[in-house]
Amino acid sequence: MKQSNTARFAYLAGVIDADGCIQIRKFRRADGYGYDCAILVNHTDGRALDFCVGAFGGSIYTIKNYQAGSNRKRVWRWEIRGDAAADVCKRIVPFLRIKKDQGELLIRFRTAVNRSSARKVAEEGWEGGRLLPHELAEREELYVEMRRLKRNIQAPSAAVTTKWTDSSDGMGSDSLADEEEELVGIST
Repeated sequence: MKQSNTARFAYLAGVIDADGCIQIRKFRRADGYGYDCAILVNHTDGRALDFCVGAFGGSIYTIKNYQAGSNRKRVWRWEIRGDAAADVCKRIVPFLRIKKDQGELLIRFRTAVNRSSARKVAEEGWEGGRLLPHELAEREELYVEMRRLKRNIQAPSAAVTTKWTDSSDGMGSDSLADEEEELVGIST
């Protein structure tokens, strides 16, 4: 049975909200700094990533060394960059819950990149050349804003704290067998 586009976009949004990363990356170059954008998803089950690459493109590769007999699972990464990442964001932003602001920011970043590329082609006749100071400043501003969004982690609205006490004196315990769990929280 073929999945509708809406279902595919919603599924990918859920995968990215749970296990993904929407990023604007800053990297050192010989002539200063460069910026790019990507969507990354790390997963130990390749089926989720096969869906991603089959439906949206990109590439899959191993990110952790797997050693037979160890407790570590092999981890794969799906990655899509540049305009392709922005195209994916345009489709999934309506379905994102946690990373919606990051998806919108990646789209703004890619729009700025394409605007400066078009300017360079029109003025210089090729895609090389330097960015103007205001173009660099805009990319840096978007990069800093993405970092701010990633640091803005919210606790659950129905936060629950766990307090471990000893049943005899309420001061703690040396033995797990003597401990009981008391949940104190906000009921919903």
